[in-house]
Amino acid sequence: MYKYKMVDNPNCMRCFLNETTEHLLWECFESQKIWKSYNEVLKAARLEKMNINKYEDIYRTEVMPILSIVKKN
Repeated sequence: MYKYKMVDNPNCMRCFLNETTEHLLWECFESQKIWKSYNEVLKAARLEKMNINKYEDIYRTEVMPILSIVKKN
């Protein structure tokens, strides 16, 4: 958000570390909570093979298109 002059500080508003795309989508503890919940939903649906276990998994195109849409939004 700092890059686009939406905020005056380059740090994450949640944990105060430097906010990069990777931090925002993966490294921040708040992001990790979201991915943990996402993985729990996949587990309940017996779709564990589609879990997000590392940053690169966020960008993976899924066999089920709806999961790719959910991840990107």
